[in-house]
Parts: sequence; C-alpha cells; structure tokens
Amino acid sequence: MTSPARDPLRVLFVARWYPSHDQPWRGSFVADLATALTSSGVEVEVASFEATHVRGVTASRAERQAAAFDDLGTATAGPDALNRPRRWAVPGLSVARLPVFLDGERRRPEDLIEAHRRALLPFGRGAFARQPFDLIHAHTGLPDGAAAAELADELGVPLVVTEHSSTALAELADAGSRAAYLGLLEGRHRVVAVSEVLATRLADALGVEADRIGVVPNAVPVDAFPQGTTPRDPGLLLYVGSRKASKGIATLLTAVAFVRQDRPDLNLRLIGPAGNPEEEARWKAMGVELGFEGGLTFEAAVRRETVAEAMQTAGVFVHASPLETFGMVAAEALASGLPVAATPSGGVDEIVGRDGRFGVIAAGHDPESLAAAIEEVLGRRERLDPAAMRTHIVETYGAPVVAGRTLMLYGRLLGTPIEPIDSGLSTVETSERPLSPPPLTGTRVPGRRTAASTRLPLVLAMARGQAVDRVGLLPQTVASRLTIVTSLRGKYADDRDLPSIGTWDELDPERFARDALAAFDREQAAGGGLSRLTGPFRARSIRERRAELEGRRDEIRASGVRDFLLRAAREGGVLETNDEGWIVCLDADDVVLARTVAAHGLHLAPGGLRWLADRWAGG
Repeated sequence: MTSPARDPLRVLFVARWYPSHDQPWRGSFVADLATALTSSGVEVEVASFEATHVRGVTASRAERQAAAFDDLGTATAGPDALNRPRRWAVPGLSVARLPVFLDGERRRPEDLIEAHRRALLPFGRGAFARQPFDLIHAHTGLPDGAAAAELADELGVPLVVTEHSSTALAELADAGSRAAYLGLLEGRHRVVAVSEVLATRLADALGVEADRIGVVPNAVPVDAFPQGTTPRDPGLLLYVGSRKASKGIATLLTAVAFVRQDRPDLNLRLIGPAGNPEEEARWKAMGVELGFEGGLTFEAAVRRETVAEAMQTAGVFVHASPLETFGMVAAEALASGLPVAATPSGGVDEIVGRDGRFGVIAAGHDPESLAAAIEEVLGRRERLDPAAMRTHIVETYGAPVVAGRTLMLYGRLLGTPIEPIDSGLSTVETSERPLSPPPLTGTRVPGRRTAASTRLPLVLAMARGQAVDRVGLLPQTVASRLTIVTSLRGKYADDRDLPSIGTWDELDPERFARDALAAFDREQAAGGGLSRLTGPFRARSIRERRAELEGRRDEIRASGVRDFLLRAAREGGVLETNDEGWIVCLDADDVVLARTVAAHGLHLAPGGLRWLADRWAGG
C-alpha cells in the first residue's frame, strides 16, 4: 500500500557561515546539508548574516545602531530580502543576507546575540507570514542559535542547533554565553554536534549529561570528489584549508621538512585562503629557512572542482590542525581515495580512524610525531585500498545518510516520522545568466512606476576604505556598472585612492550647513539687506538670524544630502523621472543617512553588497 504524499517540509536555516560571492568557501558544510535535504524533498530557505559596524562617536552609537536596525527591519520583512544565487552556494536556493550592525566597543557575547536577533526577527516574521515554515535549523549555537531561539518560540516551531564551531567551548567560559546556550536545551529545542568528540566536550562545558547533546555529522558531497583515473604523484603532499596559524601550519611545514631529509623529492602543495599578510610572509620565510626551495607552493582558495582535481593527483593528504570539530577536507580526501596523515584534532580522528586502513593519526601535535605519521602513510600507501576509503565515507557521511539522520531528528521534534522523498529537483545548475534580477516589489510611492529590472542600485558607503575593499570584491560585471557614494578624502582615517572601476561620488554631509553659514556671513559683510539698520539693532538682528540658521543645521544637512544622493542616482541611471530604485548601504551610519531619500523613490535595499551580488550577479 502506497503512503499518502506529504506536503514538503519547510525549514529555515539560520547561518552566518554560508557561501557568498566574496567568500564562496565559507560555510560550505551548511550548503552541503541544504543540498542533501533539498534532494530529499525538503524546502529550505536560508537566513544568513552580513556583519558590519557602527562607526563614529561612541556616545551615540547605540542610538544609531537601533535606528539602523529599525529601518532595515522594515525592508528585510518583505519578499525582496530573498534572492536565488546560482553562481555560489546552493544553486537556486532562496537566501537572505541580513545586515548585522556591531559596535566595536561593545562585543560581549550578549551584544552579539542581541545584534543578530535584531536582524533576524523582522525577516523571520515576514517570511513566516508569507509561507509558514515547520522548523528552524541554526548552525552554531552562538550567536545563530541563541538569536533564532526567540523567533522559534514566538512562532511556535521547533529549533535544531547544529554546533560546528571550534570556538564554542572557549565562548562557554563566559557566564552569559553559557546561560544562553543552556536555553538551547530547553523546550522544543535540540542541540547536536558534528562529531562525538565535540558533543562530549560541549556537554562537559555546559555541565549537562552527555545524552543532552546529539550527534549528526556534516554531509559530505561524495559525488563532487571522484577517485579519478590518472596516476597519482606519490611524492606530492596536499593540504587544503585556511593558512591561519591556528591551523598548525608551522607544525606542518616543519614536519614535512623532516620527512624531506630522507625524501628530498617530496613536495608540499597548500591550497586555501591566507590567514593574513604577516602570517603568509612567515610561512614563505619558513619554507626558505627549512630548505624547501621549489618543493613548496602556496595557492589561493579555489572552487571545489579544482580541489577535487588536486585530491585525485596527490599522494597523501596532510593535516596539522590541533582542533577540528569535524574535518570535512579529510573526508573529501578519503572520498577521493587519498590517504590521510594528520595530528590528533578530534573530528579528523573520528573520520580517519586509528586502525590504519585510511591513514595515520600522529601520536602527538609536535612536528616529529606528524613527520612519523607522514612517513608511515608514504611507506604503506600502495597497500591502502582507495575503494574502501570511499565506501567508508559514503556509508557514514554521504549526503543521503546524513539527510536521513537529520530528517529523523526533525521528525522527533515535530512528533511525526519524516521519510526522505525524491524531490525531482536538480541540485546543480551551472549555466551563466544575464543581469536580470526580479523587479522591485517593496513599498511603492503611489503613482510611481517600478524601476527597470536591469538597473543596479545606488551604493552608499561613507567608510571610504571599507567601500574600496568591498566593492572591489564584487563580480566585475556588477562593480563596473555601479554608482558609489563615499566620503570626501580626509574625512576618515582611511584615505586611499578610489578605484577606476565603477563611478564614484565623494560626499561631505557637513558641507551644506557650512556653506549656508558662509554664504550668510558673506551676505552680511556686503550689507545683507540690513544696511538701513545701525548700531546694536543691526548686530542683534544678525546674531539672531545666524543663530536661527545654526539651529537649522540638521535640516540643511539632510536636504543637501538628499539632493546629492538623488542627483547621483539620476546621473548613474538608478533613477529616472517618476521612477524607483534601490539604495544599498554598507553600515549603520549609511542607513541613517539614507533616510533623507526614503520618500523620493530610492528605497532602502534589504541587504548590503552580498544581497546585491546575489540579486544581480548570482542569478
């Protein structure tokens, strides 16, 4: 007997780590689970975050932060907050990029949670009103889970929190963080970790019984990592991941140098994002000191397909991180049939095991121990079974397996069993699409027509250095067509030159009141229409009129900014007569400044540059 078809389960993911145009690798494990669930018939929508700042005078930051959240909340509550990027993350999946305004001098855990909560609540309420979701799934407890807990309780839906973060244990040393995390274990909330070792450590840190923290691992996209058919280079060691010092890069370089003493033809290839310029310089200098010469290469982060190709040709995958909550790259290596030599880190140990079938976990974290593990794998490499490595990953961490375990967890919280179903949806779409985002659907001024869908927004980014850095990360097809308003040189500490890509306008908001006062003073010096008055009467009248003008400083400033932004929008093709368009703001102060054009056809966009890229270049 055939079971009746169920309505698709709808889940809202809340994840600050999620792939974007500027960081396409960040949070790929969240995208992998979304892909696995979508393939199992679940409808997934993602609320991600884009952190930015409140600048300027400390005393007024809280007020400006609150004003920006209020203004953005109105925008993010509408359907325009969602886009379906196709060139990064999960192709075609709906994603919101919610701006989070952080005060650099107020970064306590409760402040971070509150900022993310302020960003999430308006969006979540609006999305639920349009089409209710059955469950919220947050990725990391702090701040994502803690921010999502209030929304879940308000809407009466369960909350699942998957802990991925390697910093979670350190964060729980703070009493406020610990209290917020304990709240995630109450009611219709459930916390799971991505490995047994993380679950145990998390329970210990919280002082709760071990069974209060479940385990559901990350979903490994096995199909994206084929074993390949070309011969491997037995002398090539491969590392994939961040080159931050915390990832054990110094240990790795030293260990490989030890092995090269007996194997001088051994090469090390490192692929991934650099930590910072100082660290990157340090690793290169170490390479010279250790005598690598041409046997060491540093490469930037690349697309997953390129990583897969590297894993098909290398001889051994090496990993030196002292702490990993899961170890996705080690799982991907084994799926490729590539054995692993690694330091003990927790998550990687579970994936590789200690029976020697898939590689070797070193006896310690020191370079000598890792060197011994690498030597052992090199010596036994030909006797290790690549097919067995792949089968191990497929059966333990493959997407269908993890999706099934996740659906079982959802079912327990919802009180009904949920079986995977064939969604009939393709999870891979790679075709390039023209710049044709959905039309503006937000609040409209009566009598105005909608802006052309191919017209990009005006970008307001008064923090000049941030503007130069972040606009430069946009896809060239978007950045080259933008009009960006930024500060006049000399107004902020970062006074770098403006790039040639795009059209840039420099704005000094204080200029307008200053010019008005200067014009008044010139008028009075020339007689100013008061020439018939003499003595104290004329002086008092001038002082009164000037004081009145001083009192209108904010009004004059707002009027001048409004006219400047509208002119920039019209000259940049963002607005035409009787038209509408978007204004994208990079931080809280930009949002407050944009209030001046709210009733003049420029609508506050429900996101920053990641939202813009998702909408115009992502699909």
